[in-house]
Amino acid sequence: MAATVYFTHDVSPESVVALYRKLAIELPGKVAVKVHSGERGNQNYLTPEFWKPMVDEVHGTIVEC
Repeated sequence: MAATVYFTHDVSPESVVALYRKLAIELPGKVAVKVHSGERGNQNYLTPEFWKPMVDEVHGTIVEC
């Protein structure tokens, strides 16, 4: 079975939420949002503000890995 892959060139909080919405699913119960945000100062560091819209979308709790 082939996997469906979603991709965006736009790395933004809004595009993360839009990709989640494309899945057309709702996560029931308590939701943990597991992220590796990188380390402050690194070029790929994603701030908590970046993830907030996604966490709010799923009514989740951040779990840093």
